Amino acid sequence: MKRKNGEEEEVEIEKKSKVLLEHLCGLIVENKPEEAMSLAVEYRESVELAKRKIQEAEAAEKKQQEEWETEYKRKEDKEKADDKLKLSKTNLTKIFSHVFRGRYDEAKQMIPLNTRHLPHASTNPPGRHFYFCPLLHYAIAGGHFDIADYLLEGGADINLKGDVNVQHGVTPLIAAVDCYEVKACEFLLRKGADVNMCDSRGNTPLHHVVCNSHYSSSSTKHIPILKLLLSNGARRDIKNLDGKTPLDVAIRTSNEETISFLK
Repeated sequence: MKRKNGEEEEVEIEKKSKVLLEHLCGLIVENKPEEAMSLAVEYRESVELAKRKIQEAEAAEKKQQEEWETEYKRKEDKEKADDKLKLSKTNLTKIFSHVFRGRYDEAKQMIPLNTRHLPHASTNPPGRHFYFCPLLHYAIAGGHFDIADYLLEGGADINLKGDVNVQHGVTPLIAAVDCYEVKACEFLLRKGADVNMCDSRGNTPLHHVVCNSHYSSSSTKHIPILKLLLSNGARRDIKNLDGKTPLDVAIRTSNEETISFLK
């Protein structure tokens, strides 16, 4: 015989109790006290049975919930342990190498999903000046926007500053500006990067692009980025720690075209 589940038993008991109650009321109306007393005892037992079944069901549900929570906690602890292993010193260099060189599949396999507090690199990629910068800076510097997207989805801060002592706390946007990476700048701004976030010396991306114009091999190489920043709300009036605005810097570098954009 197929055994009834808890819910079916409760429904059956409830139906039986309802029938008993109706019958009991009929006996009282018909003035049959002995039969009514006997039926009242049966009705009380039926109600008590229903209560026990409800309590048993609630206890079983509570136990199942506790088992689910225990299993969830176990999986969560395992994921944290796996993430910690991924961030071991042995793997850090490989992770940053994969990110900088655009090896998306390899990088994704090694990087924990939550990358918000991922440590800085311990190596300097050849030909770049991003020593001790966060992963997002590496992805942006290499133009690997698929990896940058993955990092941002995992919680990476789009305005996170790099090492203060080495790179003066530049943001990913400032890093892109310094590399003259127009597409990288467009990507970051589209993703919500703060166009006025300054580095540790108080220089905004606009300060950087103006300053870079002085060292550029081409007098107009910086113009597309300059226009992009201004069109996205870059402020001309912010002063750095030396008390200089981007216009002050442009005047000092004697770049007339830049000056005309900033006035």
